[in-house]
Amino acid sequence: MKTFFRIFFTSFIVLLVVMAVAMATHTKAELHLLLNSFHTEGLDTFFRYYTTLAEFPLYIIAGLALLFWRAGVAYVFAASEATSAIVVFIIKRICQIPRPVTYFEQLGQIDLLPLVDGVRMNRSLSFPSGHTSTFFTFFTIGALLLSYYYSKHECTWRRQCLRYFVMATLLALPILGSYSRIYLSQHFLQDCFAGSIIGVAVPLLYVHLVVSKGWNEREWFNRSLFGKNAYFLRKQK
Repeated sequence: MKTFFRIFFTSFIVLLVVMAVAMATHTKAELHLLLNSFHTEGLDTFFRYYTTLAEFPLYIIAGLALLFWRAGVAYVFAASEATSAIVVFIIKRICQIPRPVTYFEQLGQIDLLPLVDGVRMNRSLSFPSGHTSTFFTFFTIGALLLSYYYSKHECTWRRQCLRYFVMATLLALPILGSYSRIYLSQHFLQDCFAGSIIGVAVPLLYVHLVVSKGWNEREWFNRSLFGKNAYFLRKQK
């Protein structure tokens, strides 16, 4: 499991380094305009809808689905998403950093900012990006689950190729979600950088806690909550 997840985690660290270099070599405004330099009608539509995948209804459905598989995993998923949201909420209100629209208005350069029709622009509480945190939390949990799955199966060369492809996809999807926030001028790269760290760190901390306490070996953790063999529904002997 550790070897498989290392693919995802190492790629994420490389991504952070690239983002850090970009932030160190460009001003916030320069970098935002550079990342927003290419807009098309098709991309406007795609990112306007793709960014909504980080909103709660989808994750509530995913959490309920996990309850039918392993209740403990659903608990970890729910705790990770909730904790990430709380951390983001607190930091936003401590930092009080303006969103790109407000920032460029203050610079007198609002005309340089490409905006997408139909998107309601937020003006405050930019840092960190909550959508980015949600995206990365969800897909980090997914990477951990698939790592566990592949650790239980024989690793043929075809399966090896498949797992590299799957892990690349699991990292590409939250990156797209994160970039959607920049493309729509709802966040700066700095916001997404911090949001991605929160989104990966929180579920890893919960998984470490679960494993260190041995909860993942307990019956209640591995049973379906709603299935016929649910822990609290089993027949008493």
